[in-house]
Amino acid sequence: RIPDTLRETMQAKFVFAAVAVMLCMTAASAKVIDVTDDLDSIAMEGPVLVKFYAPWCGHCKKLAPTWDQLADKVEADGTKTKIAKVDCTTTGGKAICGKYGVRGYPTLKLLYADDGKVDEVQYKGHRTLDALHKFAVDGAGDPKALKQTAPPPPPPPPP
Repeated sequence: RIPDTLRETMQAKFVFAAVAVMLCMTAASAKVIDVTDDLDSIAMEGPVLVKFYAPWCGHCKKLAPTWDQLADKVEADGTKTKIAKVDCTTTGGKAICGKYGVRGYPTLKLLYADDGKVDEVQYKGHRTLDALHKFAVDGAGDPKALKQTAPPPPPPPPP
């Protein structure tokens, strides 16, 4: 038989641990939408900044915490751009990444509704929280303007 004080201590530790796990799960599950099948319907509802990635990609792993922080910051300041990610190695993700012409990881694109169809602007800037946040805020305002001011893609590397 376990003494009452020991049982109460064990119960208190268990409750504390359970609450701590729940808080960690809430904190770790940032507001990033994990897209597995229908990205177009999300973009038709409003602008969405999407990270197309592969789990094994080192650059993607490095960007992951910034992407979570971006989702939190966008939600906190009320920016209407959603933040999403697509794993290009899954069955559904492969189809989405193929549709959007993803050729390298991570690829960042702002998708938005334009005359009943989804249009896109590829992000080519710095991958800092502030730079990504500015792009998300600007995309919420006028995504078409971003398309007009987007820098041209870099030239291909020499052979």
